[in-house]
Amino acid sequence: MALNEKERKDEKNHLNDTLAEIEKQVSALGKEINVKQEEITEFKKILWEDKGSIDSVEMRTGLMASEMEANFMLMKMEKYKKLLKVQYSPYFGRIDFKEDNNNLERKIYIGLTNVEKDLENIIYDWRSPIASMFYDYGIGRASYEAPEGTINGNMLLRRQYKIENKKNNQNL
Repeated sequence: MALNEKERKDEKNHLNDTLAEIEKQVSALGKEINVKQEEITEFKKILWEDKGSIDSVEMRTGLMASEMEANFMLMKMEKYKKLLKVQYSPYFGRIDFKEDNNNLERKIYIGLTNVEKDLENIIYDWRSPIASMFYDYGIGRASYEAPEGTINGNMLLRRQYKIENKKNNQNL
């Protein structure tokens, strides 16, 4: 189904906003990872150089803190890699869903990984419960299993995208 001019413009704006947010997050995470790697390296260097003057309790405490920081950074690096992977093609689907118990119509964009902005999902991971409706239902009655139980409602729209090199290659 072809889109009218307003829908086409809204889709283009949404894609541009999403790409800008991903770019912002990639940049921020990249800087943070770089700074933290330098801090961890410097900390380990200090521990090594001063190992004779640091007692064993301080040494263990320092090493545990360093290990926790390194594990935290590994999680950030995984997120960074996922964002790099989707920065040119952030999502491939969208559903509009209206819950039975709520008058709010939600636009749910589906991609390879979750992307948040201001603590709200702007892209849902394709493996998330809410994204299952994209695969399991057409327009009409739909439901998904959430941690709080089954959520029922109506799927109002189901759309697929082919985004390559930050551009929607479909004639929407």
